[in-house]
Amino acid sequence: MFTTSTAVSGHRSGTDAVASGPGGADTPGAGGKLTVGAVGEVDTLNPLTYILANSYALIPYLFEALTSPSHDSLAEQGPGLAESWDVAADGLTVTYHMRPGLKWSDGKPLTSADAAYTLGRVLEGGPGNSTWGNYLDNVKSVEAPDDSTVELSLGAPSATLPKMPIPILPKHIFEHYPDDRLDQYPLGPKSLVTSGPYRLLEGGSGSSLYRFEAWPGNWRGLSPVTYVDWRFFKAQDTIMQAIRKGEIDYTSSVNALQVRKLKSRQHMVANQFPLLGNFVEVGFNSGSADPKTGDPLGDPNPAVLDPKFRFALSTAFDPAELSHKAFKGGLSPLRTIVPDGFPDFQWKPPADGTTYDPKLAAKRLDEAGYKLNADGRRTLPNGRSVPRLRIAVDASDQSSLLATRLVREWMQNLGFDIKIDAMTADKLTDEILSGNYDMFWWGWGFSDDPDAMLVYLTCDQRSLQSDSWYCSKEYDDLYTEQKNELDHDKRVEIVKKMQQVLYRDAPYIVMGQPMAQQAYRSDRWTGWTSAFQPGGDVMADVTSLYSLRPTDGAAQDVGADRTARTATVVYRSLATLIVVWLLGRFAVARWRRATAEERE
Repeated sequence: MFTTSTAVSGHRSGTDAVASGPGGADTPGAGGKLTVGAVGEVDTLNPLTYILANSYALIPYLFEALTSPSHDSLAEQGPGLAESWDVAADGLTVTYHMRPGLKWSDGKPLTSADAAYTLGRVLEGGPGNSTWGNYLDNVKSVEAPDDSTVELSLGAPSATLPKMPIPILPKHIFEHYPDDRLDQYPLGPKSLVTSGPYRLLEGGSGSSLYRFEAWPGNWRGLSPVTYVDWRFFKAQDTIMQAIRKGEIDYTSSVNALQVRKLKSRQHMVANQFPLLGNFVEVGFNSGSADPKTGDPLGDPNPAVLDPKFRFALSTAFDPAELSHKAFKGGLSPLRTIVPDGFPDFQWKPPADGTTYDPKLAAKRLDEAGYKLNADGRRTLPNGRSVPRLRIAVDASDQSSLLATRLVREWMQNLGFDIKIDAMTADKLTDEILSGNYDMFWWGWGFSDDPDAMLVYLTCDQRSLQSDSWYCSKEYDDLYTEQKNELDHDKRVEIVKKMQQVLYRDAPYIVMGQPMAQQAYRSDRWTGWTSAFQPGGDVMADVTSLYSLRPTDGAAQDVGADRTARTATVVYRSLATLIVVWLLGRFAVARWRRATAEERE
C-alpha cells in the first residue's frame, strides 16, 4: 500500500533571510548586485511556452510552483507555494495545502484558485501541455475547495506525484489571454505580475541583459542579493575575459580547459562536476509527419527514417575523442537517456553496441543495404546514392560546434556526404518543428524524475517537444505502464525496457553526460553553497541566493546602481519638463499663427 503525507525534508527555507516574507519590508535591502554570465539566449519568460535552458533558469526567479526542487537531491521535491500535501492510500487523490498570506507582486492574494486555474489550463491542452502535461497524466480534475487547498482527482495512480513543479500563474491576469492570444501575454518589466523572489526590472525578448530586483513579498523572505543581472554573451572566450576582469561574478559557460586556467587566479573558485540530469546526443528525424493526418512533413533524408540505418551508427562516433577534443575533458560516459542522477533507473547497453567501432558500423550499414559504390559513397537500399545529410547545431555553443565537426568527419569516413547547418537555438527549434532537417547535435536536461525526459519520446509529443518525431506504440504502452506503477522496483524495470526500445530504434544516439564547469569570484560574494552533490552547482536554484552575502565591492555596485537610477529619473524629469516647455511654446506659436492667418 502506498501512502505519503506532509512535506519533504531537506528544502532550504530561507529562514536566515534579512526579512520575514510576505508582509515584511516593502523595499529591498542594501544587499549587493550579483552578475551571472551565460552563453546563448532566452526565448521567452512565459512559463507555458519556453523551450531553451536559459529561460528555464530565469523563470524560477519570477514564478513559484506548488513544490520546488530540493537543494540536496536531484530526485526529490520540497515545499513551494504548498507547505505540505497528502496522497490518498489508493493514489487517486492528491491534496496540496498552500501557505497562508501568499500574494502576487501587484498586491493581490495568491490562492488555490490561481493554482487550480493554471493546472486546469495545462490539463486542457494547448500551450503548456507539451512542457508540463506529463505531471498531470491520469489527473481528471483540479479543484480549489477553499483558498488554501488544491485537490487533484485521478483516474489512475501517478508515479510522479506529488511533485508539481508547474509554475503557477496569476488567474486575474492570465485568464484574459486565451491560447490564440497567448503571445500578447505581458512579459515586460512594468507589466509582468509574478510571485517569485525577484521582480523583473529590465529585459525582454532578444535581450542580452535581464535584471532582477529582490522582492520581499515572496514566501522565502527577502533575498540578501538585492539585484541579479543575467548577461548573455555570444562566446565562451568573451565570458572568460569578463570573469577575469570582474565584470561578472559567476558563470557556468566555461569549458574544462578554461576552468583549469581560472583555478590559479586569486579570488577565483573554478571546478567541474557531473551534470546529473543532462545528456548530449546525435538526434535524427525519425519521421516528421502531421500527427493528425499522418501526411509527411518537411524534407528528411530517406536514410534517417530507417531504424536500421540509425542503429548502425551507434558505434560510429567516438565518445572519448568527443570528450577530449570538443569538451576539453568535460564529457563523461553515458549511452542512454537516463543520466547518472537516477542510477537505479539506468539501463546499461551492451558493450558491443556502444563502444567506438567504425568497422562494426560499416558492417551493419552493409547488412542494412547501405553499401559503398565504386566512388566510395554509400547507397540507399534501392541502389541510389544517399543524398547529402544535414546535421543542425546551435551556433552559439562552441563545444557543440566542435562535436558536430567530429561527427561530420566520422560520417565522411563511412562514405557519406554531410554538411553542418549552424544556426541560432530559436532557428534550430523552428527547423526541427518544420521537419526540414536530417540530424542534429543537441542535449537535454531535466531535474526531478526520468518521466520528464521519457515523455518527449512519446507519439503525442510530435510537433510539440519532440525533436526526433519518434513514434512507437510499444514505447507508448510502456510509458503509460510506468506512469501508473507505484511500486518503485516494478517501475524501474519498465523504464529499463523503454531504454532498450530506444536503443534498438535509435531516434537518439546518446554520446555522453556533460560535465558542468563553473567559476565564481570569492572576493565579491561569500556563502556559495553547492546543490545536489559535493562541489556541485552553486547557482542551481534560487534558494542558493539566500546563502550569499555581499562583500563591500558588491554592495557598492548597488549604491552605484541606485545613484545611476536616481540620476536617470532626474535627467528624464528635466528632459520631460524641457520637452513640455518646448511643446507649449510650439503650441502657442501655432495658435498665434493660426489666429493671425484667420484674421487675414
